[in-house]
Amino acid sequence: MIAKKYWLLVSFSIALITTPFLITERVQHELATAQTSPTTANLPKQPFLPIPGWLGLATVAGGGRQQYPWSPSHPNGQAVIVSDTEAWAKVKAGTPLVAVAPNFKQKVTFLRSSEERYGCDGIPTSMAAFSAPRRPPEGPIWLLPEREAQTATAIPVQKLPLAQVPANLLPRPLPKNSEVRAWKAGSIIILQRKQSAHKVKMTVANNSQVIFSQIQEKYFFNNGEPRPPLNLATAKGEPGISEPIGVFQLKANVTPTIVFWVPGYEGNGFTILASNGKKMREYEGASLYYCAY
Repeated sequence: MIAKKYWLLVSFSIALITTPFLITERVQHELATAQTSPTTANLPKQPFLPIPGWLGLATVAGGGRQQYPWSPSHPNGQAVIVSDTEAWAKVKAGTPLVAVAPNFKQKVTFLRSSEERYGCDGIPTSMAAFSAPRRPPEGPIWLLPEREAQTATAIPVQKLPLAQVPANLLPRPLPKNSEVRAWKAGSIIILQRKQSAHKVKMTVANNSQVIFSQIQEKYFFNNGEPRPPLNLATAKGEPGISEPIGVFQLKANVTPTIVFWVPGYEGNGFTILASNGKKMREYEGASLYYCAY
């Protein structure tokens, strides 16, 4: 009996002595893990956009068919952000974000920021690349930290028949298809109507109420080239005339954010229409030089 009590006393003493070391070792391991695990602490800031996250583009497999002429390819990434390499230089590989696109919402991880060949001349172009378990649908995507992506969704953009455009946006009788075109994404309607041979007025409405309008004009590379009038029934990639390619609901009870493709002769631009809390404003999204004209 005495031996048993002695054994219990010794065991209890050993436990008291070793427990602080075990706790200290566990805490040190947790601290080391916290220091080495990728976090979102070093993500680049967005000083100009009033919304969280970054505009990205889904990549396409090299040599495959493309929906858009500007879609990039990447040797490892399924999504990229077109940005200067310094902006993402401090971000650790493996840092997680969430990518949002139509019928797509998935965690992605940062790979690297590097210059990749792009366009017909293979010009080195700065891209921050991300790995995804499956490739997002071709087109624009929105990337956000996980805490800000919980309610974020992408709304598909579709052509809208003119007969379905509300009369307050497009008075009857309806004009010719060559004079006007429209798109719809959820509560958003985007309308373009010719004002002259090469000018259009773009109107953006939310729940049939106009929230933004802008005059756009097709520009020409030189004075000697032919200048046929715009035909909006067949227009595609007209320099200076934007086309909506993505709509994102990034915050609840806030007007959705709209991404436009702005074609050019030697490259492509992307603009972002977003709410600053008072009104919709246009922001520069990205630009990609593609080929000498």
